[in-house]
Amino acid sequence: MPFSLRGVSLLLPNSLLGPKGEFLAFRASTRLSDVQVEDVNHGDSAVLQTGGQDLIHPQTNHKMASYPNTLLLLSLFFCLVYFSGEAEANVAVAATSFIRSKCRSTTYPSLCIQSLSLYAGTIQTNPKQLAQTALSVSLQRAQSTNDFVKKLSKFKGLRSREYAALRDCLEETSDSVDRLSKSVAELKNINRARGEELLWHISNVETWVSASLTDDTTCLDGFSGNVLNGRIKNSIKVRMTNVAQVTSNALALINQLSG
Repeated sequence: MPFSLRGVSLLLPNSLLGPKGEFLAFRASTRLSDVQVEDVNHGDSAVLQTGGQDLIHPQTNHKMASYPNTLLLLSLFFCLVYFSGEAEANVAVAATSFIRSKCRSTTYPSLCIQSLSLYAGTIQTNPKQLAQTALSVSLQRAQSTNDFVKKLSKFKGLRSREYAALRDCLEETSDSVDRLSKSVAELKNINRARGEELLWHISNVETWVSASLTDDTTCLDGFSGNVLNGRIKNSIKVRMTNVAQVTSNALALINQLSG
């Protein structure tokens, strides 16, 4: 019976299977004469007295492999765990190195690395997936900021200038979310595109993302001057600045696709 471990296939003899074909996993106990057997499918487990004889599952009376064979299979099993884990670690290192390399060309490289390294397993070393992920991060933060501005605009006791600035900012952030949503959808179309078609899709995305950056700036401009100084202005500035920076990074990574 083949048993898959993180993409590695191991052919197990029938002596390691239960009466219904279920896999029985082994764990060595603290006593060398015993082996703990766990039925992975049903959760049954028991410590079996071996004495070098054949192993018997106490719930099923199913005859298992002899103890020496069990140790051999255990050794093989843990070797597979070790080497597959090492392979995964190498993939993760390569992905992180790729992200760092690509982020160097962005305006905010530290933020780029910090926001995208969490998705290294998805990105791996794929430039298109990197740009797609960066754009998705930008969209998520723009949507969160839009929700935040919407809540602020409903606060009681706002000054008229604050309310007007929040209302205008809400319009800008809503437009930004729409443009980024269109960009995410458009970028998915480049997977099979080639030549002029590829450049056309990328150009569309670049146009919409650039417009989204303009929306962010326009929102911030509405809070310029000393009249609106205060907690609301500061909270808006922090969030909008972060959205603008991750969006700028996403645009830089998108530009690399047509380079």
